[in-house]
Amino acid sequence: MGAKVGASDGFNDINMTPLIDIVLVVLIIMMVNIPIQVNRMGVKLPAGPPPEKKENTEVEQLAVAVYEDGRIALNRKVLIEDSAILLDPAATAADKDELLFPLIQEVSRRLKSAQKKNVFIDAHPNVNYGIIVDMMDLARESGAVNVGLAKLKEAGPLEPTAIGAGVMPRGVIVGSPSVVGYITEKQADDAFKPYLAGVRACYEEALTRNPRLTGRILARVDVQYEGQLMDSKIESSSLKDEEIDECVSEALQEVRFPPLRASDDKPEHERTARVLYPLLFSPG
Repeated sequence: MGAKVGASDGFNDINMTPLIDIVLVVLIIMMVNIPIQVNRMGVKLPAGPPPEKKENTEVEQLAVAVYEDGRIALNRKVLIEDSAILLDPAATAADKDELLFPLIQEVSRRLKSAQKKNVFIDAHPNVNYGIIVDMMDLARESGAVNVGLAKLKEAGPLEPTAIGAGVMPRGVIVGSPSVVGYITEKQADDAFKPYLAGVRACYEEALTRNPRLTGRILARVDVQYEGQLMDSKIESSSLKDEEIDECVSEALQEVRFPPLRASDDKPEHERTARVLYPLLFSPG
């Protein structure tokens, strides 16, 4: 005997409630667990760039101290033990230059690499004003753009902390050029370098005639917009040697400069520049 299966005896009567309950339970478990897992996850973020090191933009201040006892120091380092010769009417320019050369050399060297070319003169109230004027002129000839006087103090400048060698190397040293117009100090310095060897050769020859020949030359050149010279001249010379002066004059006439560039709208033919070269001659 076969059993009859009616239409109402199929799968239409399956109870779905337990299945729905299970799905809801699983969903609740996932909703509860997922945030916990995220919060507990160890996340390592990439390290940021290292903090930038601030460059030391402070420029060393140059201070020439003149003491009551005649000593002269640069930044509290004594370079001249006795400056009395500067007030001696019988002293020659060569004698004074020989005394001042260690100070001139050191000021020139430091100013050449300085961003701000400032020099302050700090003198004792009892120092003869003529020496103070000499120090101001020395600073300008060494390449200082601004020269100032420090406030007078009753006790004078701070005591020195060191004593220098007081010796300048043998040869010719070019100080920091002073420039005006459409040219930079570096361009002026680079332009003269190829001709410095010739000036040194002239000086070495002059030393065979006078082994103590010492002094300074301040040379001037005027430049037009193409880099050609308009004029050259020796503004001053303490060497008292015509051959050296003539040698420097010839070297100046050969110097060539790059074309003068400008950021303004000034016509090319109106662009000019003037350069002053301080030249120091020392027998060592």
